[in-house]
Amino acid sequence: MAKKLGHEYKVFVGDGNTPTEGFTEIAGQTGLTRDGSTNLIDQSSKTTGQIAIQAPGRKTLTFTVTGNTELPDTNGLEAVYEQQKVYPQDPANYQVRVAPFGDTDVVFQGSMYVSNFSMDDPDQDNSTWSFQITCAEPPDIDLLEPATTA
Repeated sequence: MAKKLGHEYKVFVGDGNTPTEGFTEIAGQTGLTRDGSTNLIDQSSKTTGQIAIQAPGRKTLTFTVTGNTELPDTNGLEAVYEQQKVYPQDPANYQVRVAPFGDTDVVFQGSMYVSNFSMDDPDQDNSTWSFQITCAEPPDIDLLEPATTA
């Protein structure tokens, strides 16, 4: 099995019409980080002494997407920006695809909220952006590798 490189993964944002169609690549992507964590539940009692006994609780899943600003990007970055401006926010459909980035190359798909949208416009350097997306409900697809056909 071949090793995957970071540039082989890209985030696509849905147009809001259907959960499985109408996805657009966000222009200028330079980084994608998937962060999954689990809250711990304290199971300690007086009989456990000073040692905390813990069990895993609910999991959180957040993607951080970064890039260089390439505007106009109406159905990509600008759509993400519009989503995060609304309060209360409606979740949008997102996909992570692996190269060659076709409709069958989806390794993650889910309804997500946008948070922590930021832009950085330094003098004499690239204008960059970043945002986080987090699950609004359990993902429809969550694979480490795309399905392969024999």
